[in-house]
Amino acid sequence: MATYFARANGNITDIEWDTAPGGGGTDLTWAELQATDILCANNHTITINGAVTCARISNNGETIGTAGGVFNVAISTTLACNIVTGAVPCVVSTVGVGDTLTVNGSVTGGTAANAHAIRHDGAGTIAIRGTNVYGGTVSPSAKAVYLSTANATLTVVAVTVRAQSGHAIHMANVAGCTITVTATSILGGNLGSSPAIRVLNNCVLTVTATTINAGTLYGTCGITANSSNAATINAANLIATDVAMPVDGHIRYVPGSANYIQMRTTDDATLNFPVQLAAADIREGVISGTVTGTVPWLDAGCTPYRLPARLP
Repeated sequence: MATYFARANGNITDIEWDTAPGGGGTDLTWAELQATDILCANNHTITINGAVTCARISNNGETIGTAGGVFNVAISTTLACNIVTGAVPCVVSTVGVGDTLTVNGSVTGGTAANAHAIRHDGAGTIAIRGTNVYGGTVSPSAKAVYLSTANATLTVVAVTVRAQSGHAIHMANVAGCTITVTATSILGGNLGSSPAIRVLNNCVLTVTATTINAGTLYGTCGITANSSNAATINAANLIATDVAMPVDGHIRYVPGSANYIQMRTTDDATLNFPVQLAAADIREGVISGTVTGTVPWLDAGCTPYRLPARLP
């Protein structure tokens, strides 16, 4: 594994990359770039002109280099790497209609306002397949992914989509965007008004997750949908905290039979509220929410819930 620092502005495949930020170290031969290597912008403007496979690209200086710089991309291509952000946007996409920037890796926002890991200024598609999509630290406006242009598309498949101080996924107040997220967990943040996902205008948001958790301060929902189109949430457990709800805004919930909503009680315990059962699944006379069961009792000692149709 080696860390290489950009020594000039230009195409990522053509410029000098050196193990010493100021030069004089070992140069990278582009064809020999390894999946374990790190590429640091080193305060240069770099154009991504083809696929990249490495451990990560970053503009945080990597300790010994100069923070700053940007990786610009305007073509359909694949970044098989993590993206780690400093105090300014790391990847700026102008990928247009019909084109896709695919990122096979984790994406983490930066350490200052508007320091997005990916700022998408095009109307094409961003497709992320990674372990983590994390908002930045320090500022709520440091996103992992920020859509700035109308009619853009974002698809995310990840283990964790999480706001820290900044949103994981956010957008400008523009029309026609489509966002689809599939994740194991979605978590609100630790700074006020930092939901993990926030959409605006008429964005179409579809989320499938195992759990959607509120964060640790007021306004830190897992999802906030301020859109004229209802966000669809499929098959997720919704977990509230003392200070925030898991979802907020224009929401349509499509739970599975095993899903539940968890709330806090006055003694700081938790209660799980299951999806409402149908009357035909509850014993006669037993009340579950707004439904009274209709299944006849077999004997005075049986469970209030439906027994198998055939007993051994």
